[in-house]
Amino acid sequence: MLSTLILENFKAFGRRQVIPLAPITLIFGANSSGKSSILQSLLLLKQTLAGGDTGDRLLVPQGDLVKLGNSDEMLFRRDHRNAS
Repeated sequence: MLSTLILENFKAFGRRQVIPLAPITLIFGANSSGKSSILQSLLLLKQTLAGGDTGDRLLVPQGDLVKLGNSDEMLFRRDHRNAS
């Protein structure tokens, strides 16, 4: 079970954000505050792990669970300098 989610340079999250997860977690906030980015990141991880051997790719951004487009669309402000 995940207890913490850390996002950095992903969609709405530029700087590193530590998001604590508990048995019941409510995600709420203003528009464009990153709520759907949190859910998309979890779906991206599940999709990548369920995909089995991904070869040399680290993530599987296109699949049945989530379609995140290319790297420009996943990176915060399309900034490749902090992508790793």
